[in-house]
Amino acid sequence: MSAFFTLSGFLITTLLLGEHRGTGRVDLRAFWVRRFRRLLPAALLGVLAATTYVLAFADQSGLDRFRADALAAIGYVANWRFVLSELSYAELFTGDSPLQHYWSLAIEEQFYLVLPLLAVLLLRRRAGWVGLGVLAAVGIVVSVAVTLVVGGGDRAYYGTDTRMAELLIGVLLAVWHHRRDLGTSLPDGVRSAAGAAALATMLGLWVVTEQSSGALHPWVLLGHAVLTSAVIVAVLAPTPVARALSLPPLTGLGRISYGVYVYHWPIFLWLSPARTGLDGGGVDDALLAGLRILVTLAVAIPSHRFVEQPIRHHGLPLRGRGRPAATIAAIAGVVALAIVPPALLDREDPIDFAAAEALQDDLLAGDAIPRTSTTTTSSPAGGPTTEPPPTTAPGPAPRVALFGDSTALLFIPGLIDWAIETERMDFNGAGTVSGCGLGRGGERNFLERGPEPVPEGCDFTTAWRGALTTAEPEITVVEIGLWDLTERRIEGDDEWRTIGDPVYDDYLRSEVRAATDFLLETAEAVVWVLQPPPVASTRERDDPTFDRLERWNELLVDELDDHPDVGFVDLADWLASTPDGTDSLRLRPDGTHFTTETSVEVAQWLGPAILEAARTTDVVDADDELAARP
Repeated sequence: MSAFFTLSGFLITTLLLGEHRGTGRVDLRAFWVRRFRRLLPAALLGVLAATTYVLAFADQSGLDRFRADALAAIGYVANWRFVLSELSYAELFTGDSPLQHYWSLAIEEQFYLVLPLLAVLLLRRRAGWVGLGVLAAVGIVVSVAVTLVVGGGDRAYYGTDTRMAELLIGVLLAVWHHRRDLGTSLPDGVRSAAGAAALATMLGLWVVTEQSSGALHPWVLLGHAVLTSAVIVAVLAPTPVARALSLPPLTGLGRISYGVYVYHWPIFLWLSPARTGLDGGGVDDALLAGLRILVTLAVAIPSHRFVEQPIRHHGLPLRGRGRPAATIAAIAGVVALAIVPPALLDREDPIDFAAAEALQDDLLAGDAIPRTSTTTTSSPAGGPTTEPPPTTAPGPAPRVALFGDSTALLFIPGLIDWAIETERMDFNGAGTVSGCGLGRGGERNFLERGPEPVPEGCDFTTAWRGALTTAEPEITVVEIGLWDLTERRIEGDDEWRTIGDPVYDDYLRSEVRAATDFLLETAEAVVWVLQPPPVASTRERDDPTFDRLERWNELLVDELDDHPDVGFVDLADWLASTPDGTDSLRLRPDGTHFTTETSVEVAQWLGPAILEAARTTDVVDADDELAARP
């Protein structure tokens, strides 16, 4: 995308300067009409494709988020939507927006709006091209300075101001070319060697540079724009680089490249490893990539032939033979779907955070809690079973309280139900806090939120105290960890670290030990739930979360295994033992959280496992036949 920015800056400025040289003026209205005809039809059809995808596959939180994404995409402000929007906790787990790639189209359109206005003002003066060049140079410096101030993350990646340097380098090159005719004024050998070296370096950067690299903003992208300029200079004359990039497959792809970009992302999301069955890695990866490319080309080619080109050359097809009359209907349909009434986007969200939070509030208030399930529950094997008769353990049921993040929050309905059903547990307290990990202080970089300070409300010594005071539990259960698996900058440390880094591991060990000691000030035992991996189909295959989560579970056991008052429940092992396995979207529709109904199912094993772990202070896994124990 960086290369496209620089090329766009060069081409658009070249057009403006060429028109002014030939006619003495720039027709802004004609310029913007040409841009409208070239870009908007495919962009709207891309929104239609994305809308179809979310209506078919998204849950309620994904639909709610998409409506704002679609309006931002149509208004060409998608990049600022992704910078400024505060995603809810549930939206963080809905996966990528099918309009995520519209951020770059937004930057392009904002550039197309502002640059011609500035060019017209400057070109009214003699040697106005000098002013345009100076403006571009100053803009590059300002863009780099802003990037250094805001740092990395989404703000630097999506911001118009932080990405403007790449476009303005193309503008500067166009001004230079306008005065010097770069295609003929530079020696062929210089152009050819510089272009070949630049192209090879660009290909290397595409392979080795990660988006999370600290050097990406601004230096790598700035250097990439300079390399792109060298390639542009090389193709302005018949050099070997120009001939290589003029091969028919590449020129053909270039003609349809805009449509390829617009359509590829919703198609790639639709053709996921889970839906195609190509999820085995190796050959499957190659087959999946080939399938995605073929489908994208199958959409982009007719779009270019029957929609984009006719509108580009003839305008909107309101009448006339040879013009695809269906195009205008498609565009109208896109707009209608993009601003679809909210009622059409209402569907039952399988993961009801609000209901679980209400149950937690009732527990903290000491109110009586009704059962959440009917008289028929699902067994761990996945089939319906008749509710067993209550089994009461000898003596009073132990008081139990639950702590952790939103993954623990969704255990509440099931544990309440199991506790009332069996009378083996007095489940009377919960202190879960969505969006909080165990580690206190410093900064974190979680998914699309970008770098942010760890909220003060995430301090377990304050967040958990209310439930401890109200419940006075004998057994405390902790299920937490995902927020600690992201990149973290520990307070007093300048480095971003993740689990596996010895410094960060030592920090996590101290926090695990501190949280355990804090809970044992009130309780007699602490049971840690070992985190299951997310559902694989909701994550990219190379997502580091899987390895980091395994390391987190190992760290927990290594640090606390010798503690006489600590036990463990291996939920990951239990999930792997079920017929659905760990990759069941039935159990965890967003890939991470159980639903109200499936938490009742899980609690049939989890409830007894908690009591067993507290009694034996050992790791309780799927091999323990706990549900049958008195």
